[in-house]
Order: sequence, then structure tokens, then C-alpha cells
Amino acid sequence: AMTGAPTGLVREGGDGGDEEGEEEDEEEDEDEEPLSDEDESAVDAALADAFASWDDEGGSLRLGRAGTSSRVRDAMTGAGSRTLGCAAANSIQKAEKKAEAPRNVGLSREGRATSEGVLDPRTRMILFKLLSAGHFAEIHGCISTGKEANVYYAIDRAGAELAVKVFKTSILVFKDRDKYVAGDFRFRHGYCRSNPRKMVRVWAEKEVRNLQRIHSAGVPSPQPLLLRGHVLLMRFIGIEGRAAPRLKDAGLSVEKSTSAYRQCCVALRRLFHECRLVHADWSEYNLLWLKGTIYVIDVSQSVEHDHPNAFQFLRKDCANTSAFFRKSGVACVLSPRRLFEFVTAPELCSLPAVAAAQDALSPSGGKGDTPGMDVDGALDALHAVAMAEEELMADEDGDGDDADWADAQAADANNQARAALRAEAEVAAAVFQQMHIPRDLASISRKQFERDASLAAQGRTDELVFGDFATLGTGTGASDRPEEAG
Repeated sequence: AMTGAPTGLVREGGDGGDEEGEEEDEEEDEDEEPLSDEDESAVDAALADAFASWDDEGGSLRLGRAGTSSRVRDAMTGAGSRTLGCAAANSIQKAEKKAEAPRNVGLSREGRATSEGVLDPRTRMILFKLLSAGHFAEIHGCISTGKEANVYYAIDRAGAELAVKVFKTSILVFKDRDKYVAGDFRFRHGYCRSNPRKMVRVWAEKEVRNLQRIHSAGVPSPQPLLLRGHVLLMRFIGIEGRAAPRLKDAGLSVEKSTSAYRQCCVALRRLFHECRLVHADWSEYNLLWLKGTIYVIDVSQSVEHDHPNAFQFLRKDCANTSAFFRKSGVACVLSPRRLFEFVTAPELCSLPAVAAAQDALSPSGGKGDTPGMDVDGALDALHAVAMAEEELMADEDGDGDDADWADAQAADANNQARAALRAEAEVAAAVFQQMHIPRDLASISRKQFERDASLAAQGRTDELVFGDFATLGTGTGASDRPEEAG
């Protein structure tokens, strides 16, 4: 049945006497060399022999060179009763080569099988190569899991403790990566969004670069050692195989929480000014506590300080810090706006509270740098102001200052004033969370610029919306105004 090839069927139709059909066939095949009856018979016989070797179990056609090619050569040399032309022989040999050529059928189901969310056959091969190369001698179980990677405990040949971070490539939970990469100068040439493995490889490289910059600046963080694909090898933060707890799970006392809060404030400022980075996911889940020190981890999403969304990310980091430590019982916590100003201020003496404290410490009362007014001193000055504001807005308790009032009417007026201050503070905090934060004067509209310039000329600097960008004097001319933004 297989010997009835399409070529034979066409020729039988052509023998029916339809001259017009023969002419059309000749026009379509005018560029091809016609085969003789003997050549077509030889091709039909060769194909019949090839199809006879069909493998029922594997479901594949085996056209081996030892079988069919030898028959083709015999037909061409006239070793049998049939002869085969060059065109037919070339066609058969080309079909054989195409059938024998390896084809990329993609990963099979077994090849894509993943255990623990990250360990697929490719990842196991990378780990095996690192083990064979001597980068670590032993690798143990998983010590931490997250939305983007798993961390495993390892030991090198010298007995030093290591951490192996394996990024997820098959089961991706963290998919909103574009806002952290788009606009980053380091990825100005783009990255692959369609291939998860390539995208995660770029993400791992981004974490290595950020960790190197943070560790070089002296901010407590794991030291990166090696990167292979999406597998990162770094120093272990812990003691004798026990990983340092996250700040969320550390269960710190009020005294230790206060120390951790001050370290967080200083670390945010150092990241911004010394490392030129914004963490962009700063929370109690991405901070470790070990021997009274805060360690910064998970910096793959960190962006440059000049990223288009850097200020929005930093504002969220400040809000997370204030919210967590306020719930932890820290006595005085800076508001997100005051913490944001502390982190971004080029000079701490430019902050009003710090400047007032500096003037009080300066013997001459000048505005020059005062010995001893460092980051800790600036934090103390900001906390003192925040403490005074909290006491002013505190609820009445029936004793203390309230006992000095002569009558109940005066006490009611005091309570109403406190309630108004609390409401105003809540509105200011909500506005700060939603307002646009410009990076420079070009990002401020002309209308807002003129309004702030007028307030600054009148000395009402406390009402400036963008005071850090438009602290102007009365001599400001029209040439200093920016053009309309957007």
C-alpha cells in the first residue's frame, strides 16, 4: 500500500488524456529536472523499504545510512535491476540528513521537575559543579525561603560557614520586577522579560553588585563570594549552623528595639549617601539581628539613588521602619517625613531641629560645624523635637499639666487643641504618603514654584511644600525659575 507514492498517482492522472492538466503540471515543474519512469520506480522502491523499518514502539522512522544510502548508491551505479538519477538520489540523501539531524524538542516534563521550589536538574548541575570545583565541601538543608529565592547552609573545606542562595526560575512568585529595573542606568540596554531564566540571572547579578557596594561601604551585610548563573555563594550570617533571626522573629526587648531602630535610621542614610542606593524593600523581614547588630539582606531590588522611583521607594522604606518600631514599643519614633528628611539631607545641619541644637552647642552661636554633632547627635536632636510634639498631642489623663487648669472649661479647650494637633499631624502624614516628591527644580511646576518662592520671600518657610528644593530669598529673579514640568 505504501508503494503508491504521490508521484505515481500524478502520473496515472496524467495518462488519462487531459492535455490541459499536463500543460499546467509542466509549467509548475519547469524548473525541476523530470524523472524517468525507471527513476520514479527506484524512488518508490527505496521509500517502501524505508517505511518498512517503521518502529512501532518508539513511533519514529529510522532512515539509516547503512541501509537506505547503500541501496541508493547501488541504484545509481546500476548494481541492481533499477537505476536512480542524480536528482532523485540527492533528494533522498537530503531527506536522510534532515531526519538524522538532532532537533531541539525543549525540556521534557522530567527536565522541568522542580523540588523545594528551586532545585531543578539545571540548578542541581550548577551546585554539583561548584561542589566539584571545591567552592564548598558540604551543602545541607534549606535555612530560609522567600518569594524570590531559597537559602541553603554550606561549609567549605576550611570549615567556614557559607550560604548558598538559589533564585527561583521555574516557580516565580515575585513577578513585579519591571518597576525596579526600568530606569536603572545599569540596565539601560534592557533585559529579557520573556525568558524567566535569563531574567532571574540578571536579577541575581543585580544583587551581587548591590551587595558588593554595600559591603565595601562597611554597612553590615553578607559578603558575596561567587555567582554562577542564578546561584549565589556568600558568607553565612549566624552561629554554628543556626541562621540569625529576622528582626520580625527576634523578640527584642524595648531597649534592644531602640538600639535596632537607631541602627536602621543610620543604615538607611549610609545606603543613600555612601552606597548611592535605596533598598526599596526595607522591612523587618529583610533585616537580621545578630549580637546586637542589624544586617541588611535581600538587596536584589535595590535601585540607584537617581532612579526615577527612588524617592517613592525610600518613602515606603521610612514608613515601614516607623510603623514597625512604633508597634515594638520604642519610646520616640520619627514620623516617616522626618525620617525621610534625615536620610536625604545632604548636610544634617540643614535640618531645622539639628540646626537649633547645633546653635545651642556652639559657643559662638554660629552656624558652622560643631565638634561632636555627628549622626547620633542629629538623631538625638530630632528625637527630642519628636518627643516634645508627642507630649503636646498626648491624650489627657486627669493629672500632670491638666491639674493646673482652674476650671473645666479651660481643660476642654486644651483637649480640643490637642485633638486639632493630632488631626493635623495625621493629615500631614497622609499627604506626605501621597504627594509627588520631585528630584530637582525641573520636576516642579511653575505654579508651585512661584507659590513656594512667595512663601520663602515672606519668611514663611514652614509652609513650603518643597522646601528642600526651593529655599529662596527675596532677590529671586524670573531667570531662576524652572520651565513648566511635563
